[in-house]
Order: sequence, then structure tokens, then C-alpha cells
Amino acid sequence: MPTPGPWLTGGEGTVIRDRGHSRQIARCIKWDDYSDAANCSLILAAVNACFAINPSNPQAVAEALPELVSALTEALAGFNLLGKGQTDFANKCRAAIAKLEAK
Repeated sequence: MPTPGPWLTGGEGTVIRDRGHSRQIARCIKWDDYSDAANCSLILAAVNACFAINPSNPQAVAEALPELVSALTEALAGFNLLGKGQTDFANKCRAAIAKLEAK
């Protein structure tokens, strides 16, 4: 079972549980030209998003994401084939996919 979230940055590339317990969960290091702070930020965003969806099993969320994206893409294609590609739900699907694929 993972350390409960949300996780926070402890500064200097560290990930901690909360300010009251400063023990490190992880330490991010600088890798080539990549920043330890950016690596830490990525870990925090991913972990905390998974905790927000399923606090008791955030890893299940992470493992299901590729399947969810595929299902959402197929659902949108189905809506488009049925001529329902401009419904509120289809537009929400399209916006979510665009956010997932942002570069």
C-alpha cells in the first residue's frame, strides 16, 4: 500500500507526505539537462491525480489510464459516426482527449 496522499514537494527535489512529517517519500535527481524540480513536479501531479480519483488504490488508476483513453476515443468516434459528434458529452470527450494529448 502506498503512502497516503496528497503528496507535496519538500523542496530541493524531494517528495513528502505533509509538512508535519518531513520524511521523504522520494528524492528526484537532476538527470542530464532535466531539472530535479520538474521531475518532482511530474511525480506529484501524476500521483495526486490518481489519489483524487481513487484514494484507496491510486495505482489502479494509473494502470487503467491507457484503456480509458482508448475507450474515450472509441466512444467519440462512435458519436461522430452516429452524427452526434456535437453533443455536450461528445464535446466533453473531445476536450478531455485534447487535454490528454497536449504537448
